[in-house]
Amino acid sequence: MDQCSRKASRLFLPTIFAACLAACHSPVVREFRPDYERALRTSVKIDGYAPFSILEPTGQKRVQVSLNTLAQVFAPLTSATVLLGFSNGIPPASAHRAAALAHLVETGRQGCTLGEEAVSPTGREYEFRYSCPE
Repeated sequence: MDQCSRKASRLFLPTIFAACLAACHSPVVREFRPDYERALRTSVKIDGYAPFSILEPTGQKRVQVSLNTLAQVFAPLTSATVLLGFSNGIPPASAHRAAALAHLVETGRQGCTLGEEAVSPTGREYEFRYSCPE
């Protein structure tokens, strides 16, 4: 075995391990928009971000969080990083999570916690399951 082959074989397993580790920590990607066609819509404002739109189907203990539609449309006009193409204008998952928690607090469910998280294929919508103490 030549020296180049030995180097490649030593890098192969750590690379596979790193890829598996990254995959374990990423949210599930799935299309969930049809589930929310008749859901109640509210809006939540988080400091540092445009308003978020919250959809919550009745009795299912889950919410969909996305950036307000107008904010998505006008983001290129209000942010140089979006205008120049350095950012897609979508807030991070942590901001979506904060908006979901704020919605639960605003609707009188202070003790609830967020659980499983999913993201749409476009990355613009997040879905969070929640649980509340009885």
